[in-house]
Amino acid sequence: MSDWYQISKRQIMREGGKPLFSFYSSVEELLRALYPEYQWETAYFAVPPRQHKKLAAGFWADIHNQRQLLDGIGLELGIKKVIHLHLSD
Repeated sequence: MSDWYQISKRQIMREGGKPLFSFYSSVEELLRALYPEYQWETAYFAVPPRQHKKLAAGFWADIHNQRQLLDGIGLELGIKKVIHLHLSD
């Protein structure tokens, strides 16, 4: 499923998927609706160049978005859980 992150709305429309965007405003929204069992990571979706600055302006300041990205990277790397170790002197 992760290959979908690199596919743009324009590509889907070009391949005949234009009617889908009568119901969904973005590739992310489309995939979340049609594949709800998959844990989609917002930060991984291809962002059109004209939106890069908009995304960078506030998106990464939100700790939820930071966590979502890191959790996704962890899954890709095979990290299954995070444990807290309390080390005392």
